[in-house]
Amino acid sequence: MNPVIRTQLRNFAAANPSCDLDDPSLFEVFSIFSVCNGILTDSVDPFAAHLTGTEFGIDGVAIMVQGDLCCNADEVSSALQNGKNHAIEFNFFQSKTGESIDSGNLTKFL
Repeated sequence: MNPVIRTQLRNFAAANPSCDLDDPSLFEVFSIFSVCNGILTDSVDPFAAHLTGTEFGIDGVAIMVQGDLCCNADEVSSALQNGKNHAIEFNFFQSKTGESIDSGNLTKFL
């Protein structure tokens, strides 16, 4: 792992001391945090968007309705109650610590 990213990951872990995740899972959550709250400028709880397990090769999903993260069908239904032209975004996350891309992992994700 890149030394700068490793330091940022340690800082993220220190800022979230109540999380009890192993290093690979913590990196996945950190990646979701970095993309959502950095690049996409959304306020997303990365722990809520993180998926546990290894199914489908997806580390996280952020379904945004009207700019709010929805984690279940009830939250989506509630968000769609107001207005007519809804803004809905689906963000899928797959994080790797390696320096190169494995085409097999990329194919599994897609």
